[in-house]
Amino acid sequence: MRKLYLMMLMLISAIAVNAGSITLNIADPNAVTVKLGYTAVDIVAGENVITYDESAYQTLYINANTDYRLDAVTGADTSYGDLYVSSGYSASVYLSSYTDGRYYTVSTTYLPDIRTATLTVKVSDDYSLIRVYRGSSTVSLTGAETEIKFDPNTESSFRFSKTSGDLYSVTLNGEAVTGSYYTYYVTASDGDVVEIQANFPDVDVPVFVNVPEGCESVISSFSVNSSNVTNYLEDDFTVKAGDKITMYCNTTDYSIESILINDVKQSSTYYVSYTVGTEAVYIDINAHKYADLSFTLNIDDPTHVLVYPGNSTYGTAYTLVAGENQLTVNESKGQILIKAADDYLIKSITDGEGNELTLSSNCLKITDGMVINVTTAAIEYDSQFVVFLPNLENMYSVYFSCEYDRAYVYINSSNTSEDGYFVKGFSSEIAASNQYMFGASGKYNCPAYFNDELFSSSTYVSKYFYAKDGDIIKIYCQENEPKSCNISFVAEEGIEPVVTYDIIKTLENWSAGLTVLEGTRITIKPNLDVFTVKVDDEALVDDDNDGIVSFNATGDNVVTISATSAVESISVDHVSNGNVYNMQGILILKNADDAAVKALPAGLYIVNGKKVLVR
Repeated sequence: MRKLYLMMLMLISAIAVNAGSITLNIADPNAVTVKLGYTAVDIVAGENVITYDESAYQTLYINANTDYRLDAVTGADTSYGDLYVSSGYSASVYLSSYTDGRYYTVSTTYLPDIRTATLTVKVSDDYSLIRVYRGSSTVSLTGAETEIKFDPNTESSFRFSKTSGDLYSVTLNGEAVTGSYYTYYVTASDGDVVEIQANFPDVDVPVFVNVPEGCESVISSFSVNSSNVTNYLEDDFTVKAGDKITMYCNTTDYSIESILINDVKQSSTYYVSYTVGTEAVYIDINAHKYADLSFTLNIDDPTHVLVYPGNSTYGTAYTLVAGENQLTVNESKGQILIKAADDYLIKSITDGEGNELTLSSNCLKITDGMVINVTTAAIEYDSQFVVFLPNLENMYSVYFSCEYDRAYVYINSSNTSEDGYFVKGFSSEIAASNQYMFGASGKYNCPAYFNDELFSSSTYVSKYFYAKDGDIIKIYCQENEPKSCNISFVAEEGIEPVVTYDIIKTLENWSAGLTVLEGTRITIKPNLDVFTVKVDDEALVDDDNDGIVSFNATGDNVVTISATSAVESISVDHVSNGNVYNMQGILILKNADDAAVKALPAGLYIVNGKKVLVR
């Protein structure tokens, strides 16, 4: 028994924990209907405490009843404010632990008390076809003549429409009302009279469709009440009053200047929809078939440019020859696209009188008989910038483009070095007036540097810049910030190395050292045929035997440069396999064994860093 009692206490406690309440103070319970979710709530005049389960995800609805208006649902505490009332009809609140304890006052108005004005609606034929809206609520007509009461302050806006199609006529106090999209709007005053004829007279109405000679196919489809017809160009073509005409035009093959219906210019030259009255309808289409525009293109070298009809590189380019090219483009396109081929630029574009022509997004508008002169030149790649991506495997995309040609270049493992360098040659002449746009995104935040200055650090970086020779962009896509590395150089007396970094930058004063970000490639070329370069006591290998060695900065590195130490000459009998150099430091044998070394002409050689005498 004790166990059952404890379980009941726990259940009651759980219910108490999840229970919430909200209070509605309602002056007139006949004015509104209150629902908790889909269930109606019994209400009385005064305070109504409504309990709910906070975990049930319910909404409380308050709706005005017929002949009542919901004016306001006012919150007692400014911390939660009033409920929004939609169209004087409904309000709602989503119930949760946050709404527990709220108190709202519900204000309503009994509409018959304030509807002091009268609008009379008269329908000359079938009143059942008429829809009437007083403000946001519908009103049912009771016969051929109906008096509608309304509040002149809040309900003077009326709308009239037909259950299907358009109304034939609507007048307000004898003056015609113009409809818009099958709806007629009236702002009423007390005593006004609206007269409506719902149906159009049963009469045939002639429709005359006029198109220029030879342009009969300018109309792609013509329908009456959604049914296609084909005899619309015949002189005896008629429709019934009240019919809806819909017409689509062929804008692919025709240039359409205007469409007029009864001398009224239509807003569209592609599609028109018109409800026919009782008077004859005249539809006039001003159009002509698109023609081919002829133009002359003079080009110094046809291999330097690509020219396309229209405004894109989709489709087939014109076949060009050096000198004069007689070409055409359809008027529907009206323009050509002129683009420099790779490694070339367009020096000038002029008309037949030598006036400069300006491209807009690489496009030029064409007029019939136009003359276009194009001169070109090869791009002089006199400058370079470098993009360094030491963590390319963590990058989602890396690209850049130039305003000049708008062609995107994507950087990936196929066009970068093993240590992440991409070198871009460019023309300083083009770059002076055309920005580059650079963008990259990666797995981690990407500290991005332009000439060693941080300009961004996020998973997506971008930069616009006017490129200059020697610019360096570095993007590190890694979990930690890149280290700063201090590199110092020590060289034996008389040795003057050429030190470069980031492939294209030369260190003017090598003895002063330099500070770079980790991963930066540093290259040393001593003024010796035979030398030794060590980084923190680890010797660098001249893999290409070109007198140049390189390494990537990993920390505060010390680089020592020395001449190869002289060694006592040894007999060839004591030589192990190795590369063989002459005394000028030139490689003459790779991985030579004793027999190969003995076969050399007599003289001194360097094998494995030691002098060897061959007799």
